[in-house]
This record gives sequence, structure tokens and C-alpha cells, in this order.
Amino acid sequence: EEGAEENADEAAEDDGDEAMLQEEEAEEGDEHEALLKEDAKALKEHQTRLKAISALSSPGIVPSNSILRKRAEAIRAAAKHAWSAYTRLAWGKDEVKPVSGGAGDSTFGLAVTMVDSLSTLWIMGFKEEFKQAREWLAKELPGRL
Repeated sequence: EEGAEENADEAAEDDGDEAMLQEEEAEEGDEHEALLKEDAKALKEHQTRLKAISALSSPGIVPSNSILRKRAEAIRAAAKHAWSAYTRLAWGKDEVKPVSGGAGDSTFGLAVTMVDSLSTLWIMGFKEEFKQAREWLAKELPGRL
């Protein structure tokens, strides 16, 4: 009788363990499915951006407004990425060194990247970034001249 009870307890434990394992596998499957959906969405967005860019080199083809908008968004995103790297890694310096993640001053030491970027920031609609750079330059640049 004791052996039968122990076997029944072990079988119940095994059933509980298997149920937990199946539940974990189902959760992993759901996570995997979500990742696949995210990857598919990212791939579709990438393909759309590639299509927009390829229109640049297709002679005689006039891109649609949708393609032009996507191209503009891709260019704005690239500019935002570059500016973010500059502010994070080289604020107030002449240049950011993307490979090393450092910053440097050329012969000038006048925050030339910041100065050169002002018009781009304004034209691209990055008004807050423009304001921050303008304020920094107004305060710091006179002491460097």
C-alpha cells in the first residue's frame, strides 16, 4: 500500500511538472511568435525604406509622395541619430569619433560640428535641439575666440 501511495504521489508530481513545462513552452511559443511578428514588421519597414532609396537611382522614375515622405523620414531619422551621438559623445567639441566613441577638437576648438549643424537642425524641424545648441554657443563660444 505504501509503495502504491508513493507511486501515486510521484505520478501527481510528474503530472504537475509536465503541466508547468507545457505552460512554460506555451509562453515561450507566444514570445517567439511576438518576436517573429516584430521581425516581420521591421523587415517590411526596411524594405519600404530601401524602395524609397532605390527611387533615387532610378532614372526617369518620379517617386510617389508616399515614397518621398518615407525618404524624408529616413533622412530625418539618420540626422537625429547623428546629432544624438554628437550630443552624447562630443558636445562642445569639433567632432565626434564614431569608431572610438570619443571626441576631438581640430585646429579650431570652436565646436565646428555644432556650428555647422545649426541650419540642418532648423530645417529638419529639430527646434529644441537647435535652441540647446544656440544657447550653448552663445554662452561658450565667445570665450573660445
